[in-house]
Amino acid sequence: MIEDYGKCGNACEICRYYKSTCNGCQIENAENPGKYNCLLFNCAVKKDVQSCFSCLDYPCKLSRGISKSYCPIHSINDLASSIT
Repeated sequence: MIEDYGKCGNACEICRYYKSTCNGCQIENAENPGKYNCLLFNCAVKKDVQSCFSCLDYPCKLSRGISKSYCPIHSINDLASSIT
């Protein structure tokens, strides 16, 4: 059973980065405020909802306009590992 979901509603546990370079968006954003600036995470926090799926406005323009593979944590971590 999957227990860790991102604010976007994606299951962190099935991601190839989970527990290797990422601890899930809840932990990553709490430990690194402002570093990733995830649009979906910030919106869910602002609206005080557990995830996009629990938002009364879902699906909204923001959730429909972003790729299912969108994750600023992966993008930043991938960029950092390719530079070093």
